[in-house]
Amino acid sequence: MIVIKIVFYTFCLIFLIAFLRLIFDKKYREEQIKKNEAKKKSKLQQSSHNNLPHICAYKAHYKNNPNRKAIIWHYLRFLKAYRDFKDESEDFYAYKRNNKDFIQAKGELRKLHPSNDDILIAIRYCQKEYYYGLCDTKIETNDITLLQNWRELEINYEEVFSKTLAQYIEYWDDVINSYVQKPARIKRIHYLISDIEGLKEYEIFAQSDNILQQLNTTQEYYRQMLPSDS
Repeated sequence: MIVIKIVFYTFCLIFLIAFLRLIFDKKYREEQIKKNEAKKKSKLQQSSHNNLPHICAYKAHYKNNPNRKAIIWHYLRFLKAYRDFKDESEDFYAYKRNNKDFIQAKGELRKLHPSNDDILIAIRYCQKEYYYGLCDTKIETNDITLLQNWRELEINYEEVFSKTLAQYIEYWDDVINSYVQKPARIKRIHYLISDIEGLKEYEIFAQSDNILQQLNTTQEYYRQMLPSDS
C-alpha cells in the first residue's frame, strides 16, 4: 500500500513539473516572439528613416517656420494696402499715401520669404475671420490664385488715377459752385490749376503720357472757368 502511494505521488509530481514547464515554455516562446517582432519593427523604422527622411520626418513647413505669424500679419497688411490703393484713393493725397504703403508692405513681406503654404494659410485665415465677422475683406475663390501670386501682383496706376481724378473734379466742382463771391471762386480756380501742375511732377504721373494728358485736359477745363480778364 505504501509503495502504491509513493508511486502515485511521484507520478503526480512528475505530471505537475511537466505541466508547469509546459506553461513556462509557452510564455517564454510568446515573449521571444514579441521581442523578435519588436526588433524587426525597430529595424524597419530605422531603415525607413535612413532611406526616406523627408517622408518619415515630414512636418508641415508653416509649423517649422518661426516667422509664420509675422508672415500672416504682413500678408494681411499687404492685402489691405492693395485694396486701399485700388478702392480708397479718393484724392491725390490718399493716392500717394496708399502707393507708399503698398510698396512698403510688399517689400516687408518679401523680406520674410514666405512659401506658397504660408500664403495659403494667410488666405484661409482671412477667410475664417471674414466668416466670423472679424474681417471686412472677403476673398472669393476666384481670387485665391491671383492672391497666391502676390509677387507679380501690381497696381494699374492709370486706372486708379482716372478714378481719383474723377473724384477730384467732382469734389472741387461742388466747392467752386458753392462760392457766392466771384474773387473767392477765381482764387480757388487758380489754386487748382497750380495744384494740377504740381501733380505732373509726381514720379508715377510724370512717367505716363496718358496721365499727363488727363492732367493737361483738366487744367484746360478749369482755365475755361476763368473770366477773360483774370
